[in-house]
Amino acid sequence: MPGLSPPKTPKILFFLPALVAGGAEIHAIVLCEKMIEAGFDCTIVAHGTNCSEALMDRDVARRAIRLNLRGMSELGGWLEIWRLLRRIKPDLIVAINQTPFIISFIEKAMLGTRAALACIFHSTEMQPFERYLEGPFRVCARFADLLVYVSESQRKIWEGRGLTARRVRVIPNGVDLERFQPSERKRSEIRAELGLGEDVFLIGIVAAFRREKNHADLIRALARARALGSRAKVLAVGEGATQNEAKALARDLGLTGQMIFHGVSADIDRLVNACDAGVLCSTAESFPLAAIEFLATGVPMLVSAISGNLELVKPDFNGLVHRPGDIEQFAANIIAMEDPATRARLARNARLSVERFSTASMAADYEQEFKKLCTRNHA
Repeated sequence: MPGLSPPKTPKILFFLPALVAGGAEIHAIVLCEKMIEAGFDCTIVAHGTNCSEALMDRDVARRAIRLNLRGMSELGGWLEIWRLLRRIKPDLIVAINQTPFIISFIEKAMLGTRAALACIFHSTEMQPFERYLEGPFRVCARFADLLVYVSESQRKIWEGRGLTARRVRVIPNGVDLERFQPSERKRSEIRAELGLGEDVFLIGIVAAFRREKNHADLIRALARARALGSRAKVLAVGEGATQNEAKALARDLGLTGQMIFHGVSADIDRLVNACDAGVLCSTAESFPLAAIEFLATGVPMLVSAISGNLELVKPDFNGLVHRPGDIEQFAANIIAMEDPATRARLARNARLSVERFSTASMAADYEQEFKKLCTRNHA
């Protein structure tokens, strides 16, 4: 009707701990892109100083507002965020993990925003340096308009610990199934670039070098497997705090030529295609994107028997499983996976096992929830 204002485009502010190439951050960037396609006005804000250049090929990451704050103890940061929220006036803040959510809750209490508050929570275990946040997060989460877990096992773990919110959803992570699929061309190209022949049995790990990712067990298992006759090599994609320790351990165990430390890369789909098996030997996982990417590419997995991994990898169906910390069993699984017949049998089931975890399906679930929250905030 004449005189009526056009409907307001809902604004979403994605609040990240930092712009690093971790699973939670990549998930948020992909989700932001999908919400822009769905018609939302989206902004990414990164709290911390860390930044991975591998993310800068994505437009939403390049346009992100980087606060470069050194933690919640930087008092001037609170005023900076308050002013930012007053300027942007988001209808919804989507906080990624505990620190951004705690900050968002306190800023709302300080009247910096009237936005609805959602938290996408990726952790199953808080690391030692962040455990002091568990109590404040538990209190703040009670007032979350939406708390999203990325796996059913993660929800059960945290609800068993008493974590509650006004509304809870489980929305599993998803990947671009068109990008992550078997490709002989990509496999040949990247193996040539890495100087690897087709006869090399290559195990890939795509994970930030953090304590819970447990690269040390992989290096020890590789050393043990090679001592028993394996010819396996490992391609390690990622960067982080424990990378130098991992390199030193590989050197001490005589694996300098068998461990390829690749660093962060935007070409994950090509690197995954180069591998004969993927590995995640973590001590804690919620619903790992890397495992979905490997399996979607038709690459079977070697994983530790923890809840997040076991939602994706079924023993002797699409991968092999070892007890966390059991180096002998881990090494035996490497040797078993090296057998072409075993590997082919597991690979046949790999992509089928994750075809329901698409980016499109994931984004549709989030869009539905975000529309409800933005509409409620307009009312």
